[in-house]
Amino acid sequence: MMIENDALVSFLLGVKSWKVVKPLLISKTWGKNVKCLNCYQLTKNTLGHKIEGECNMKRCASFAAFFILLFTAVVTGHVPAMSSGASNETKPLIVGAILPFTGAQADIASEEKNAIEMALNDTGRKFKVIYEDSVGQNQVARAAFHKLVEKNNASVAITCASWISNVISPLAANRGILQFALGTATFNRTNNGKAVVFTVSMKKESEYLANYLQRFNRIAIIYMNNDYGRAWSEILETSVPGKVVSSERYELNQTNYSSQLTKIKATKPDVLVLISSGEGASIARQARQLGINASLASTRPIERPDTLKEPAVDRLVYSYPSYNTTNSFFARYAKKYSQQPTAFGAEAYDAIVTLASAAQDCRNQTDCICSWYLDREFNGALGKISFDRSGNAHYPVVLKQIRNGKLVSFEIVGNATTNTTKT
Repeated sequence: MMIENDALVSFLLGVKSWKVVKPLLISKTWGKNVKCLNCYQLTKNTLGHKIEGECNMKRCASFAAFFILLFTAVVTGHVPAMSSGASNETKPLIVGAILPFTGAQADIASEEKNAIEMALNDTGRKFKVIYEDSVGQNQVARAAFHKLVEKNNASVAITCASWISNVISPLAANRGILQFALGTATFNRTNNGKAVVFTVSMKKESEYLANYLQRFNRIAIIYMNNDYGRAWSEILETSVPGKVVSSERYELNQTNYSSQLTKIKATKPDVLVLISSGEGASIARQARQLGINASLASTRPIERPDTLKEPAVDRLVYSYPSYNTTNSFFARYAKKYSQQPTAFGAEAYDAIVTLASAAQDCRNQTDCICSWYLDREFNGALGKISFDRSGNAHYPVVLKQIRNGKLVSFEIVGNATTNTTKT
């Protein structure tokens, strides 16, 4: 139940111990009258876990009211009148998942949907998930978002891929929709938006790949022309200054990369970095056919079933999350779908499992759900995840290598390398 604004003002004016309460609630960052940022999170049976961050701004007023109500009830024995229109009913939670079921990332979307359905079954299907195809295109993703919100009344939007998550971010913020970003290494947060990001940041991941690339003197980059590709190209040029001899972009709907690869070949690189996803295997094959014999490197989206089958990617080294393969999710997924899940599936699974817990604790209120993640740690399929005060996930990253169609861990020891445990 919520106290109406007028009732709250009247109540505050009448509290005799206001001088005691006031210092706990006043700060300089929220308006001229009610300036409350020192609010507290009520989770399960614990009151008093302080949280700060963009997600909890809208919740602050209700927690301030709750605190004052509790304080007054204890100290004065008086309970203020509640709004007659308040309701104890829990509003159903509807989740819209905008995934790239068509295009180069189709297998990623399929894996994420499978993982979401597994998590829904594991948690008792406490909410409904409605799927829409983004086709990996911004315009289609926008239309899907509007349909989910306006027609299906979704209050949570799951997005996949950095460029899709970024185009949905301002739309979600404007409509007060909670956004869960998967497969989103670079995310442009919108002020006052509610968003939880399950992908470790590109900045963190790039540290590992850049460390590996330091051994090379002539680095070429071929990247997809979107937020993800452009950001990776920029961060690598900064991380290995003076070593990038060529950087070529391509469009997601391309299938022939000879134009870009011909330019790259002319620069005589000793390593070619593929900032790509499902099309990575095709790019590597065409590079070898053109006579580019440089070493290959890449990032997390390269780990796809089709990539492992391509001989041209043998010995490719790439950065990847160090997820918890002992979690039962991996064995159960492999048994059900006859293939090993990747970090994309692990992210989707953990997103739904944690959302189920948060929704239960918060009675499906999305402001509360967003705040539930702040400064929280969780052990799941991704391993130990730590969410910061903005709702960004943090977890370890490793280097992996493709060898003879299998994945092995790759470790840098001084200037040498070792290949260790198979995954």
